[in-house]
Amino acid sequence: DPDDIYQYKRRLGFDRAVANSSSKIWVFWNDQWNGQVIVDSHQQITVRFCYQNKFFRITSVYARCNSMERLELWEDIEAVADSIIEPWLVGGDFNVILNAEEKLGGLPFTHAEASDFAHCINNCTLSELKSKGKEEKVVKPFKFLNFWTTHHQFLDIVREAWQIDFVGDPFSEFQAKMKKVKKALAEWSKKTYGNIFERLATLEELIRVKEIQFEIRPTQDNRCALSQTEAELRKYLHIEEEYWKQKAAVEFFEDQFRENDILNCPEMLENISRLVTQDQNEEISRVPSRDEVQTVVNELNGDSTSGPNGFSGTFFQASWEIIGDDITKMVRAFFCGQRLPRFITHSNLVLIPKKEDVKSFTDLRPISLSTFANKIISRMIHDRLVKVLPTLISANQTGFIKGRSITENVLLAQEIIRDIRLRNKWQNVVVKLDMAKAYDRVSWVFLAKVLRKFGFSEILIDMVWRLVSNNWYSVLVNGQTYGFFQSSRGLKQGDPLSPTLFILTAEVLARGLNRLHEDADFKSFGMPKWSPNINHLSYADDTILFCSGEKRSVMKMMGVLAKYEQASGQMINKNKCFFYLHEKTPAVMAQKLRKWTRINQGQFPFTYLGCPIFYGRKKVAYFEDFLRKISRRILSWQNKLLTYGGRHILIAHVLQSMPVYLLSAMNPPKGVLNKVHQLFAKFFWGKVGGLKGKHWITWDDMCYPYKEGGIGFRSLNDVSKALFAKLWWNFRVSANSLWGTFMWNKYCRKDHPVVAKGVGGSQVWKKMVVIREEIEQEIWWQVKAGNNSFWYDNWTQQGALYYIEEAVPERSALEVRSFITNDEWDQEKLKSVLSEDMARYIMDSIKSFNTEGIDHAWWMGNTKGEFSVKSAFHMLRRKREGGEWLKEIWIKGLPLKISFFHWRVWKRRIVRDDNLKGMRLNIVSRCHCCEEYKMETMEHLFLTSPIAKKLWEKFASCAGINLNGVHLQQMITSWWKATGPIKIQRIFKIVPAVLMWELWKRTNARRYGKEVSLSKLIQQCQHTINQYIRHTYPWTQNPVHWEGIVSYFYHYKPKIFYQAVSWHKPERNWIKCNTNGASRGNPGDSAYALCIRDYKGDLIFAEAQQIGFATNNMAEAVAVLMGLKYCRQNQYRKLILETDSVGIKNYLIREWKIPWELIDIMDEAINIIKQDGVNVKHVYREGNHLADALANTAFSHIEKQEYNHFNQLSETCKKILNIDKLQIQSLRIKTRKIKANTNQQEQQSQRST
Repeated sequence: DPDDIYQYKRRLGFDRAVANSSSKIWVFWNDQWNGQVIVDSHQQITVRFCYQNKFFRITSVYARCNSMERLELWEDIEAVADSIIEPWLVGGDFNVILNAEEKLGGLPFTHAEASDFAHCINNCTLSELKSKGKEEKVVKPFKFLNFWTTHHQFLDIVREAWQIDFVGDPFSEFQAKMKKVKKALAEWSKKTYGNIFERLATLEELIRVKEIQFEIRPTQDNRCALSQTEAELRKYLHIEEEYWKQKAAVEFFEDQFRENDILNCPEMLENISRLVTQDQNEEISRVPSRDEVQTVVNELNGDSTSGPNGFSGTFFQASWEIIGDDITKMVRAFFCGQRLPRFITHSNLVLIPKKEDVKSFTDLRPISLSTFANKIISRMIHDRLVKVLPTLISANQTGFIKGRSITENVLLAQEIIRDIRLRNKWQNVVVKLDMAKAYDRVSWVFLAKVLRKFGFSEILIDMVWRLVSNNWYSVLVNGQTYGFFQSSRGLKQGDPLSPTLFILTAEVLARGLNRLHEDADFKSFGMPKWSPNINHLSYADDTILFCSGEKRSVMKMMGVLAKYEQASGQMINKNKCFFYLHEKTPAVMAQKLRKWTRINQGQFPFTYLGCPIFYGRKKVAYFEDFLRKISRRILSWQNKLLTYGGRHILIAHVLQSMPVYLLSAMNPPKGVLNKVHQLFAKFFWGKVGGLKGKHWITWDDMCYPYKEGGIGFRSLNDVSKALFAKLWWNFRVSANSLWGTFMWNKYCRKDHPVVAKGVGGSQVWKKMVVIREEIEQEIWWQVKAGNNSFWYDNWTQQGALYYIEEAVPERSALEVRSFITNDEWDQEKLKSVLSEDMARYIMDSIKSFNTEGIDHAWWMGNTKGEFSVKSAFHMLRRKREGGEWLKEIWIKGLPLKISFFHWRVWKRRIVRDDNLKGMRLNIVSRCHCCEEYKMETMEHLFLTSPIAKKLWEKFASCAGINLNGVHLQQMITSWWKATGPIKIQRIFKIVPAVLMWELWKRTNARRYGKEVSLSKLIQQCQHTINQYIRHTYPWTQNPVHWEGIVSYFYHYKPKIFYQAVSWHKPERNWIKCNTNGASRGNPGDSAYALCIRDYKGDLIFAEAQQIGFATNNMAEAVAVLMGLKYCRQNQYRKLILETDSVGIKNYLIREWKIPWELIDIMDEAINIIKQDGVNVKHVYREGNHLADALANTAFSHIEKQEYNHFNQLSETCKKILNIDKLQIQSLRIKTRKIKANTNQQEQQSQRST
């Protein structure tokens, strides 16, 4: 639309804008340029500019595709040339070229079209700006596009191409089939999709034509034609989105290729001992099954960039049922000793600049793009090796070891360096190492020796050797590959196996450094009393050293580094290494260290693993790099045309995740978090180009959940609390880590962590102690062996007894097991130290023990019992009361920009004259929503103006909503409260947001001279509502107009499916126990029931009882346990346990993780099942009627109800029993969503859009 140019002018931040007569060319400029349109036609516009008293002209061109129509353009340009006396630039899309060398592909070049263009250039005396550089025809290599897998023909094409007769080894067969599939897919894609971008341009123009036709003649045929074209456009937009998403997915690796002569230093390998057992070697070297290979294929990233053959992981995952057998044969052949062919080990290298100013090849980073087949084999070996790594790798190394975290290294380094001036008369020294191209310099010979010293079998060493020593490379430049050469050392970064192999070689250095502690002449860094000996920390190749400044100690440490260089081929880049001292250390000490180490001195703070490391008080200046990083990210978006919805997504999912790593390892000053909040708020409310905008709502007010009146942003102060809650959880539960051991010995050697003081501790410890007060009671220690503290640990689920009981001995080391004798509570001993009520509670609630394992910690903040930052965040964050209807503003499926606008309207925070006057701005108000000269208010704009009244009446008449005498918020809530079927209620709830959004758009359009009729406004509202319906109910085929939508969903009936279900008798001599639990409220008043029947269906026993306030799951679990106990007491050995709870059944067979609330009950039930060989089954509720009826009758009785024969049952239960006995079936009724009669690709496109 020609009038849209003014909207874009404002959003882009320009002062002036003009469009040519066809509105195909838009020109924007600022006031510092004085512009005047000279000539305007359908294919060009010429503007005369004056800048700093200098005049020039610019002709912007957008030529027609037809050569005859372009003749008019050439005439217009020649007419402009006749009056030119100033510099002149002509540019744009001429839709024609001068010679054949200027194009690739497409229709053949014709001289007839070029001659007209050439004559125009000559007649106007214009000079063509030639391109520079080597002209070369580029042949694009094959590349598998992931969106192909969504097409319904994809698997058929692969299946047909894969079926070929081939005789040869598995690798050659696989290669031949891949070549055939590659050719078939390339031909199919060209035929099916063609050129995506040309198709998109055609569809966009076609929709524009269809919209004009529909406005002129709003018939059903024109409406259907428009809808079909829009669906086709959505499909191709989704395809385009997937294309760019895949093209942008690049992971950065490094690789160097040539082996240097290395010196041998066998004494370094003497620190390695044989640790791998025979059983472990057999498991690692075992030939994998088809299921194992499939698991590896699915675990790898399917979107990772493809290798030289062009096939990404998505192809392997989507085509597994067709190609799985051949992939498995290939992997098994490798495990049986076959050498990998070059087409699998071949990788492409892409050179990526490390910095902006590239001066040499050292400033480029080679990225290795391996084939997916190679990654499958590497990942298979990696998954087996990682299981043994924790027993091989020292605690100082935290990289790529399961159960170890990178943040622990940062925490420990900060904790050690905080005391850099203490406990050492020779001064404490910190050295930060930099290994020159660590992965690239790994010697394969050294790697094999290390593996052999650890005790790995020769079979594994041979597999590793065949993987790393057979790598071939080509360099990828501008889409073309050059060269084909082999490496002789190094590991490919990005390969799944490389990190594992690297840390195995780096363990030689770690053990050499740790061995220094056995040397009496080596003086360590001054550590707290009782703390473990630590002289280095590593995360992969990022290493930091700690030692004393005493000369012999420094030289011994440097000697270990030198020996490691000789043995491994690694090289320490001393130009990038630094040592650090306390600021008050004498200068002569620094001079000596430079002489001894040949390393330069650095200054605190320094960056280690992305975090600033310092001693003393924390300062905002230490976090400037962190703030700059966030600012740069925001700056990259500030010139984009982003809606508030788009900014919301970027902040919530990108910006707010950036500080998480820092906050998980450090407690920065409040000023840092405040500055980050200011950056977020400025970006959210700012204008294009980073200009400041009005902050209509404070950042703190937005940092609440939707239901509490916010927009879902998270305050970083609350995030910090949640992350420190995780630290406290790890400290309490995983205290055997190096960081946990250090902290325990430093702060909790004398006092239990629950009562340890924070005074005098580090900033991290002080905040952990503050958080402790809020979350310690949420950690429940399940009693097994009883090794936890009797007084200080929360093993009763009521909190630590230290805080509950009055008479508690100081620093008591009593453990829970001190009060257990012969797997039972020592009642007298309990009563001697506890109150009568607490002792009774413990004896009644904790009745079973499992002395085989240590006490287990459960997180009570969620049902799973596993700690999560999310649950801690919701527990610790700020909270406030929310309105009853606030959650209805944010409806899933409605564009976020509309929901956000609705939220601002609800809070009355939009740019309208009544709001501006409330801010004491003196303005002349005039309403642009109608012809009445009234003050612009929200009520008038959205409710009482003539156009608004007609719009509301149009939609409210079908919904039965009264419009008389209501204000705006009442109008909105009346739609939210509207009654009807559940689906139409959901649609009613979005109507006020959609109508107000379209009214807002119309008013803004009128402000700049554009008219929008009532019929057009209704059409736009209906279109937005239909978009929501297609997203929420994609299987429906509803009408387009509002009345039809309401009628359709009022009378919508889903298709009903029936399934016959019955209770089945057990086999002869078997017993079946059916159980059921019921809860009125979930949680609420609850009861359980069980019924036991023989193979004839006759009742043996049944019971039902109330259990008080509980959840459904708890009632079901109690029913199962009581049934198992009764059967064990009566020695029913051939037992089938049947429950209608899928969850309980999966808990009992360990398919699902058991919630912490049920763990005691489930553990006892599982033990009985294992010992007695009970067969556990699931049955639908329709096959469990008797137990269900008994559970519900229990609510009518206070006492337990027992039934020993048929006559004791109620009449209802008797009927159910007889029906079950006669095997009469019941009907299980379900509804199923019916998909619309459209092809699969279109449905997928609509859902994605």
